[in-house]
Amino acid sequence: MSRFVLALLALAACTKEAPSVAPASASSPGIVAASEPTATHASKAPTPDAPAEPTKGAPTVTANTPLILSVTTLTQAHLENASAKSQYVLHSLRFQPSRLHLYSASGSDLPARDRRDTMKFDSSVRREEYQVLEPRAQLPLFSPRIQASGATFDLTWGPFSFSGLSPGEYDAMLEWESARDDYTDDAGQSHKLADVWQGTVRSAHFKVKIP
Repeated sequence: MSRFVLALLALAACTKEAPSVAPASASSPGIVAASEPTATHASKAPTPDAPAEPTKGAPTVTANTPLILSVTTLTQAHLENASAKSQYVLHSLRFQPSRLHLYSASGSDLPARDRRDTMKFDSSVRREEYQVLEPRAQLPLFSPRIQASGATFDLTWGPFSFSGLSPGEYDAMLEWESARDDYTDDAGQSHKLADVWQGTVRSAHFKVKIP
């Protein structure tokens, strides 16, 4: 064979294509297949808890509340003038009595009977029924009355009465609403009393022991 033919054969061997390498599959050892992105619902980021509602019966004591309910025990409950000026207060068995709330062990408000629902009386307020409370002065409220009734007890606070109370200690709160500023004179004419604060105040929670 001539030298020229041998040179051609050597050139062909050098330029022959090498076999192509197949792409690695996910099953090939040492290879981790990239997973395809899947459509998922974006989870909601945790949101801060909503502000807690005010505790039921939370005490009402603010800079804009001139009258507050001060209670140590039910026998020592007062309306107090926390302002720097005199305040008119209407609190009686008939008109705007402070209301006693008693709570069960589960926190529910125990029902109370209001004697005024069956009473017949003139709804007109007389000027003298408004009491003047000087700054820092206190107005005593009702005296509670507890009576045995078989194996249970009845508690009366002003016109409100609870019956069938089992012996024990109850969570309690007092509430008072000032809503009227009117009065009727001897001639039957209606008038407005100036500077009567109107609003609702509540005491802090306290304990009532039965009996």
